Amino acid sequence: MKRKLGLLVGACVLFALVNTAIAQNSCIKTPYSKKIQFVGSDNNVVENMDFEWGNYAWTFFPDQSKASVVRETSDTNAHVMRMISPDSASGNTLISQTVSNLTTGNTYTMSAYLKSNHAVNNTLPVTLRLIIIDSAGNAVVIPASFYPTDVWQQYSFNFTVPNQSNVQATKVQVLLNQGPQDTVYVDNIILQNPNLVANADFEGGIGDWMQIPDASRVLLSGNGCKGSATCMKLISRENMDGDALLSEVIPNLSLGNTYTVRAYMRSEHPESFHTAEASFQVRLNYINGWSVFIDTLIRPDTQWRLYSFTFTVPDTLQLLVSQMQLYYYRGNRDSLYVDNLELLNNGTMYPFVNSSYPHAPPGIFEEHFTGIAGQPLSFNNWLVVKKTWGQNNNGVVPENIELLDTGGIRFHGHGDLYDGPVNGATNFLGNGKIHVGACIATKNYYASGRYEVVAKLTPGMINAFWTFHYIEDLNYQSGGIKNTEIDFEFPAAPTDTFINPGYTGHKAYIDDMNLNTWGGLCNGEGNEITLRYNTNPVILSNGFHKYTIEWHTGGPGIAPSITWYVDDVFARQVTDTSRVGFRAARFWLGVWYSKDEWVNGGNTAIMDYEDQIMEVRSVKITPFYEANDVYENETDPSTGYITPQYPGYPIFPSASMKAIINNASQTLPAISPVKESVSVVPAIGNQELRVSLVNGEDDYITDIRLLNVNGQRMGQFPAALKESSVRISLSSSQYAAGIYLLQCFTHNGRILFKKVGLMK
Repeated sequence: MKRKLGLLVGACVLFALVNTAIAQNSCIKTPYSKKIQFVGSDNNVVENMDFEWGNYAWTFFPDQSKASVVRETSDTNAHVMRMISPDSASGNTLISQTVSNLTTGNTYTMSAYLKSNHAVNNTLPVTLRLIIIDSAGNAVVIPASFYPTDVWQQYSFNFTVPNQSNVQATKVQVLLNQGPQDTVYVDNIILQNPNLVANADFEGGIGDWMQIPDASRVLLSGNGCKGSATCMKLISRENMDGDALLSEVIPNLSLGNTYTVRAYMRSEHPESFHTAEASFQVRLNYINGWSVFIDTLIRPDTQWRLYSFTFTVPDTLQLLVSQMQLYYYRGNRDSLYVDNLELLNNGTMYPFVNSSYPHAPPGIFEEHFTGIAGQPLSFNNWLVVKKTWGQNNNGVVPENIELLDTGGIRFHGHGDLYDGPVNGATNFLGNGKIHVGACIATKNYYASGRYEVVAKLTPGMINAFWTFHYIEDLNYQSGGIKNTEIDFEFPAAPTDTFINPGYTGHKAYIDDMNLNTWGGLCNGEGNEITLRYNTNPVILSNGFHKYTIEWHTGGPGIAPSITWYVDDVFARQVTDTSRVGFRAARFWLGVWYSKDEWVNGGNTAIMDYEDQIMEVRSVKITPFYEANDVYENETDPSTGYITPQYPGYPIFPSASMKAIINNASQTLPAISPVKESVSVVPAIGNQELRVSLVNGEDDYITDIRLLNVNGQRMGQFPAALKESSVRISLSSSQYAAGIYLLQCFTHNGRILFKKVGLMK
């Protein structure tokens, strides 16, 4: 997909302000310059930001002959917006979307990925802009112009929304000016308020804020607030129960990323009066039950002052819940006022999960997992999971996923004998390498429909295909959990001994399956688990078979039901409406390990293997779009998925894969999941190729090669042993301009591939 490296041109520019708009820090980021972090992009106000829903929410000028959604087949199989520069008769080419009005005085970030047909574009700018229109038709325009090259790059700028009354409409636009004939591609348009705290100024009332111990000690106030009509008041006491706590659940933060916390505070009495201290804190709750508090202690005085601190999230265990908190400790009776809380992401934001409210994706979704170099697993369609659930296992990790050059995807599971380089998402077993599986999930949410998977199962672990949507009251006020789930699960999980006497653990061979459904009612109500035995282990354990779920949420003339089939043969049906879910869910595939012992017809554990593989050949989802389908946000739709490098997951190759270089195909070794950097630097008469390993302290380059479009090796370059960075001069007489495939061999046995564009 959008990974082709040519001549990299990076710049950071400033631009003129229009009217009273304030714009800052307009920047270009070259691909792979750092790991792209994700946090809190659920507040992106742009709908259909990646054009995977076609023209939905966008308008075009002059028409779709100049701006249209296409599949950019030279680099990707994903949808992008193609914009063609206009001729003199038609003016500019423009795409536009009306978005929710923004908050006056707040700072926002607008960004997009852009690419043109030319390696160096110094004549035809692309303008990202925001237009704010009042009731009289007056407009404030906030623009930033960029010159994209033939390399996908993210372009972004920050701006502050000016004071403007009677705002009637706010538009996000991409503008291609009249000029030399060119084609520009646009993808992933983002407009975000960087603040991850909801209802930060309390103008929405209490909202999701928790008041502890109660509303008599933590309450809304209109007494001299900072820049707004409402703020929050916390009252301390001298007794043992004198603490007051204000808390809100926030989107989970990215491990290793840096954030800044800010808020205005004042006290009712001068600092010399009170002994109560305020702890301004972020609380990180991990899946193993640990909590980390990152805070600063303050003693505010009677004047409104801005307090802030910066922190980096520890790169340790997977987060469960993150919270923003203000703790007012017991002391002299006093009141603390707080307003305008902010939690700002200091890293690069990228919405690799759906950024708008889930709604029905158009048409049939079909995936055959074609593993071709330059076409990694697309994050337009898939999320790759790194997390743990249950007990006594080490979770699922992306390193255990493999794309095949012949089509298909493999999910590896590591048993008791595994001692390779892959570690689990956690280490609950004292050995983080064993009992580690792999999973992916669709990026989109699907409701009623037919779900078909063609797969070859493996013994020794759980093989599963399932829909999943999860709602939990993270404020713990009602304790409600609403789980929508439909499962194929092999082999079957342990069940009640009344149903299956003497069965004490999971079977390591496949002769049964679970066909489960949870109806999405509160506190787990509506769940239905059925164990089916003697499903013929020869059939299910050997060869590929089709597993189908047909899910009807219901509507006029349609009764709610769920039906399971194996190779189009009926297996089971549920028609109890309390057990048939209605919420759209992501569709998951993968292998994982349970907390229970594995048995082989008795009490003998047989996990004595290194690696077992479940292989999936295809996935097809045919939506029914029934009247009872409900599209509702999950509690936390973005936690537990790895962050891709744009434009996909450039990992998971098989041992032999096909590389495409200017439409010529050759069989080449694998790409390794290494974040290397490659650049080509032009000079008079020649060019310089620079190759660097990010993790050079652990590895070094042993050989570098260039292959032409026919797969022929164009010379062998000397590379000093134990060097993590190499520079090579390329003679213009030997290398013609064009696309080459770079091969970099390392001491640890990895083979790195990149496409490199050489110019004259």
